[in-house]
Amino acid sequence: MLYGDFFMKKYIMKNFSMIIKLGIVCAIGIVIGIIIYNFADYSYIEIIKNIFDQSKSEDFNGVNILVNGLKNNVVYVSVCYLSLICIFTPTILLFLLILKCTSIGIYMCSILSLFGFSKGILCVLLGVILPDIFCLLGYILICTNILNIYNNIKEGMKFEFFKSINSMYILIISLSLISFAIVIEQLTSTVMLNLYNKI
Repeated sequence: MLYGDFFMKKYIMKNFSMIIKLGIVCAIGIVIGIIIYNFADYSYIEIIKNIFDQSKSEDFNGVNILVNGLKNNVVYVSVCYLSLICIFTPTILLFLLILKCTSIGIYMCSILSLFGFSKGILCVLLGVILPDIFCLLGYILICTNILNIYNNIKEGMKFEFFKSINSMYILIISLSLISFAIVIEQLTSTVMLNLYNKI
């Protein structure tokens, strides 16, 4: 545990600039999502309504957020790591991160519009911000990990066992954060569905 704490502090300090830049990219993506929601003709609220209606009709058993969330995130993380096979790794990672954060921005606005201000703020806090803080932290760590591997390959550095162990350690921590976010989302979805039933 002491090694883990020491390693994470060292890793964050070493990659602090990159982590901050990726955090800014996340913020930009969320703002883009908010802009798209406000200017697009497409009704995102109807999609959210359909999801809640489906959940309600199936008594929340047919929509398993935990399983779907794990599947979607495994695919997302796999695509991120597969980007290492081409020379455009940084561009692909930034695009994927912005795309993910744009969807978060759109989802936040849709929830606020659907539930109204007071209930909407509660739903956004519980169902979007709370899980996505952990999820985005996981994505940022994954991106820094991949970019470090990419830079090592680009500089022609030889394979080092210790560095590969550290990369695996970061991957495990990242996946743990994402999994924790999915569990939170599963739990808070019940609260959101109960609030939706009262609309």
